[in-house]
Parts: sequence; C-alpha cells; structure tokens
Amino acid sequence: MGWKEDLQQASFRGVKFDCVSTNNSISKSLAVQQAPYSNDAKIEDMGNDAEKISMRIFLSGTDYLIYLDALKAAFSMAGEGELIHPIDGIKNVHVQNWNIVHGTETVDGCDIDVDFIVAKAERKTLFIPRTLPPEIVYTHVILTPAAALQSELEQLKDKDPNLFFKVINRIRNGLQTARRILGTVRTTIDNILSPPDWAVGLVDDVVRLATFELTDISAISKWQSMIDRVKRVSKIFEKDDEIDSAAFKQLWRSVSVASSVAAAQAIVKQTRTDMSQNRDVKVTPIDLAIVRRQVRKEIKQAIATEREITQTQALQSNIDPALQVAHYKTLASDVHDQIQALIETRPPIRNTPILLPCTTHWLAHQLYGDMNRAEEIKRLNPTIFNLATLQSGMELITYAR
Repeated sequence: MGWKEDLQQASFRGVKFDCVSTNNSISKSLAVQQAPYSNDAKIEDMGNDAEKISMRIFLSGTDYLIYLDALKAAFSMAGEGELIHPIDGIKNVHVQNWNIVHGTETVDGCDIDVDFIVAKAERKTLFIPRTLPPEIVYTHVILTPAAALQSELEQLKDKDPNLFFKVINRIRNGLQTARRILGTVRTTIDNILSPPDWAVGLVDDVVRLATFELTDISAISKWQSMIDRVKRVSKIFEKDDEIDSAAFKQLWRSVSVASSVAAAQAIVKQTRTDMSQNRDVKVTPIDLAIVRRQVRKEIKQAIATEREITQTQALQSNIDPALQVAHYKTLASDVHDQIQALIETRPPIRNTPILLPCTTHWLAHQLYGDMNRAEEIKRLNPTIFNLATLQSGMELITYAR
C-alpha cells in the first residue's frame, strides 16, 4: 500500500490547499572535538535537530487570491500552528519562510514555497500508569445485518417457499464448510432461521480456538494461521450466487471482520496476561503492529464494499450501509487504541549493577537473551558517555526481565 492510498487534505491553521510536493529533512546534531594536527575526531551525538518540512503549494482558480490572502495571514501569525501534512497527518509547526511565485503560464493561480520547522514534541513520560481499554465488543457489527437477514427470511418463507429452502440449504452448507475449515464441532444444531444466533456462534467458535500460549510455536505464527483460516471462511460465499441477497452478504462480511477482531483480541489478552504474571513476553511491538495493520486493512475493505451498495439495493434488502460503516469505524478505532496502549505499556525499571567489564550488547544478551536490546539500554542511560566499555561497579537503568 503506497502513500497515495492514505493522502489527507493539506491545510495550515485551517486554510486548505493543494500540495504539489513535500520534503521532510532531519539532521543530526554532532559535537566534534579534534586535536590540532590530528586526523582523528571525537564525535558526540547530541541528538536530532528539529525536523524541517518544505512544501510546494499550488493555488488555482478564479478565486485563488482569497486563499492566497488567507494563507499569507496564517503564515504571518506568531507562534506554532497546526499543519495537516498530506502524508504524515497532524504536526505542530512554526513557519520559517515562504516564497510566492507567479508565472505567465498560470494566469489564475500561483505557486508557494514554504518551509516549516516542527515544534518540540510533547515529551512522553517513560512510565505512565495507563488503563488499558476494555475488551472490544464486536457483536454490534453482526446484530444489525443479522436482524435484517432474519426479517428477509421470514418474508421469503411466505412469498417464495422454493427459494426460501434454497437459501436455507445454502446457508447450512456454508456453515458446515466454515466449521470444517475451523476444525470445530457443534454439539447442537444451528437454527438457520435465527441469523443472530448462528452468526455470533460462529465467531464464538473462533474465540475458543484462538489460544496463544507461548509454549510451542510463537503466538504470532499461531495468530497468522488462525487468520488464514478466517480468510478461507470469508471466501465460502465469494462466488456470486443470485440467491445471495445484499443482507446476507453484509452479514457474512461482518462475521469475517468480527472473527479477525476476536483473534486479535485473543492475542492481546494473552500478552496482557503474560506481562501481568512477569512471564517472558515474546509478542513484540512489531508483532502487535502487524496484527493491528491486518485487522484494520480488513475493516477498510469491508467499509469500501459497504459504500458500493446502492440506495436501491439497501431499500430492497432493508439494510443500512451507513450505519454499518459507522460500526466498522468504531471497531477500527477500538482496535487501534487497545493495541497502541499495549505497545506503550512498558515493564518496570530497575537498577542493574555491572559485576564484570562488558559492553551493552553483552549486557543485553545476559539480561534478556537478545543483544539487539542494547539500543534500549542506551536510551535509558543517556548520561553515561561511553556505553561500549561498561566497568564493574557501575549501575545502569534497565527494564525488568
């Protein structure tokens, strides 16, 4: 997925504009100490300089002067302002300079070159007590389309019994195939005439299967296997059949999305449990970000499909695509907030004494079994000048195991 898929409307202090190009630049602040007649320099990394954003803005139209005057006023205001970057989103910036270019090729329009400097980001405390969001309730995306399908089946039973039995058999065969893919067995018979019951029951089957104890294979591998099965289930009714109504397709989409959310919820719950019991947490922030991206991608596809439903189809099947889109957006936001809160949750810190001379890579390997966490130790100890030669007797701040 490229940047063009997620472009945002650019604006500054609420004044919208078209952006032709952007250039974000970040430089390091380095303190160089060098003795006379020496080719060797001692370089100390002092961190990053403020991020700079250069934009080429294009204004056009017979009324472009109105927007030009508004932008000039916004640029002239003192203090930081809110910039909506077309790719990076919201940033608080200061205007450094701007240049307005009029040319003979564009009569009703102009180009503006402007340089912004990103204001100092609000520093996050390393360890802040957070209340993680409660478990996500995903049944609301199922119940509304399920009720629409149930009403449709009741009407079809009286209107066209032959078609009614065809629809019932198709749903029954599909559910049997779905449970065969998931590897579950029902002790009771599905009530096909009650879509809310069998739809929620199918998602409950996914929940029961979604266990991610870290005893054999990695949790992220088990989650990926579960998602692959959910994808196969979602494609059971992919073949376009004339008896598949818009209400039924909408319900099956919601079941697929809810199943993916349920699987993500399970891996988040397992990670929380491992952290609370001080067990080795093998689900990395990158793994959690992958889970979030996959779920949000599926929700995004479902939203796009809902928006393709015409008003005529919606009235015929008594469904509300706009309401379903709102449910999906809420679900996507909940998934994002829950996983982001988990990513930002950090283990407690401790003072670790250095018993033998070593390097941070050796210490990371000794503490966590992962030498790549040496960078983490460096970030927690910014006052120690040379972390390459740790001496016995020193104490470093580290995350608890």
